[in-house]
Amino acid sequence: MSPWRRSSQKTAIKKSGYRIFYATDLHGSDPCFRKFLAAGRVFDADAIIMGGDMTGKAIAAIRDLGRGRFQSEFQGEKVEVDAEGLEHLKKRIIFNGFYPWVARDAEIQRAEHDGEFVADLFEGFMADQARRWTALAADRVEDRRRCFISPGNDDLPVVDAILAGAEGIEFPDKKVLEVGPLAMVSVGDSNVTPWRTPRELGESELLTEMEELIEPYTGGRPLLFNFHVPPHESGLDTVNALDPSYRPVVEHGMITQTAAGSTAVRTAVERYEPVVTLHGHIHEGRGLYRCGNSRCFNPGSDYSAGVLMGLVVDFDDAGGYLHHTFTAG
Repeated sequence: MSPWRRSSQKTAIKKSGYRIFYATDLHGSDPCFRKFLAAGRVFDADAIIMGGDMTGKAIAAIRDLGRGRFQSEFQGEKVEVDAEGLEHLKKRIIFNGFYPWVARDAEIQRAEHDGEFVADLFEGFMADQARRWTALAADRVEDRRRCFISPGNDDLPVVDAILAGAEGIEFPDKKVLEVGPLAMVSVGDSNVTPWRTPRELGESELLTEMEELIEPYTGGRPLLFNFHVPPHESGLDTVNALDPSYRPVVEHGMITQTAAGSTAVRTAVERYEPVVTLHGHIHEGRGLYRCGNSRCFNPGSDYSAGVLMGLVVDFDDAGGYLHHTFTAG
């Protein structure tokens, strides 16, 4: 496991008040999830929160050649291994957030032409991963520490029931939950993306979904937003612009950048003025954005390198912001 290291930021890491640790977009990386669970102890957090996109993004086929030989092409490298080497190959694939799939020629050929077959494979792998991770969380999260795991736009609905029924974690999606001195509002859906992911809504629908959660809340605690997608034009949502063929748009020899965040999220932040908002979705969007009186954060993601990008935030007893520290390790 890589050592934890502090960012260059000069905020204090010594605990004061109520502390949360937040990370997001682990995309099936086992090392990152284990670090997420450990972060509660490492940073003495009262609550650890995963902000969505927990599942992997792709399946890596391993061709069963028979007679104990296996072949795969992964990350541009074609390898052939025996049964012992197969286990090492699987671990390498999992480390990078992919799902290793050992299959015969006929199954691999079917996957190349049968979208429904591939969809069923993904659902099975995601469900299995959710079960493994929730079992690990139940074993490793101390009773005194709360653990929240939210879905994101890339996560299939099959994981919801598994997360909601698991021991040792709480499933906050589309709820308002009292977390220490704060009321945490969680939404894993995103605005529309070019990738047609499972949890996307138009901006008006997304805003309505958020309003229907926030408006009835009368608990009086300051708000904490756990929204997977960041606010539009916040700098937390800057990505390379793509043309209709999903290639970067280049103008005057430079790649054009654009804002991919949600206008609905920005409206909700401006309207309800939460103390802090937590976001992911844009892996390269690590940073802090001040929106009125709200502090909006995206810790970023580097899951394919096995590095957990995180955020520690401390609140006073009334739910007011004290300080924060970005982490990586």
